[in-house]
Amino acid sequence: MGNNAGAIIDNIKNSGSQMDDGVNNIAGTVINWLWGISIVVAVIVVMVVGIKFIIGSTQEKAEYKKSLIPLVVGVALVVFATTIVKFLFGMGN
Repeated sequence: MGNNAGAIIDNIKNSGSQMDDGVNNIAGTVINWLWGISIVVAVIVVMVVGIKFIIGSTQEKAEYKKSLIPLVVGVALVVFATTIVKFLFGMGN
């Protein structure tokens, strides 16, 4: 009876680790998609603001410069946040 209990406990431990691997894979995939989409959106927004900056008048250029600061900070936050999450998921493996 003791061997059967040990086998059951081992099966429970193994199934838990398989579930953890599945969750890590799904989370990693979601993080990669979010990172990729955010980079694409950031590049498009920077391109649009850059074109408006080139075409705009002097007063509009000053406004676009002001709008670029939050944009750059937001892009940096998204990139660094996803990088930190990827690093933490990598440490668990």
